[in-house]
Amino acid sequence: MRPGTRRWLAPTLAAIVAALVCSTASASERWLYVKIDSPDPEAGLELSLPFGLVRGLIASVDREPLRGGKIHLGDTEVNGVELRAILRSLAALDDGEFLRIREHDGSARVAREGHYLVAEVDDASERVRVRVPMAVVAALASGAAADGTLDVAAALDALATHRGDLVQVDDGGESVRVWIAEPDGEN
Repeated sequence: MRPGTRRWLAPTLAAIVAALVCSTASASERWLYVKIDSPDPEAGLELSLPFGLVRGLIASVDREPLRGGKIHLGDTEVNGVELRAILRSLAALDDGEFLRIREHDGSARVAREGHYLVAEVDDASERVRVRVPMAVVAALASGAAADGTLDVAAALDALATHRGDLVQVDDGGESVRVWIAEPDGEN
């Protein structure tokens, strides 16, 4: 085991065990899966968590900026732009592509496609695909506008109803996949 891994592994496992004790995941509940593959046969990660456990983990965090299932941003204005207003606007969009960048060695795009906010990046060494359900975007921005929070718990609840890929990254060596599926991991 790599030395850096030891620092975070024990606290992470303790938090997972504590959340397992507190969570009541049902057999029909969807799970969050993360898989990181590496060319090194001794490296990689496979993580499988029921959404009840994920909710329990988020609820157990009581350290700024995450408290009570919400990220407390204080002033949600960044360089004169109010983050929650952007999220609400994104949730209200109709289908369409609203950003496309083309360069000689790659491209990027952001669009709304059906019930998803989609971001794609392709270049000579990397391919990235991100699909975020619009219900998750809307849930993040839910709640009182004046309290300066993003509602992570509400976003997780919205995400738990989704099924399929959220993130796929392939850089020619390592690959990352994040998806939601039934307990058997198939989607």
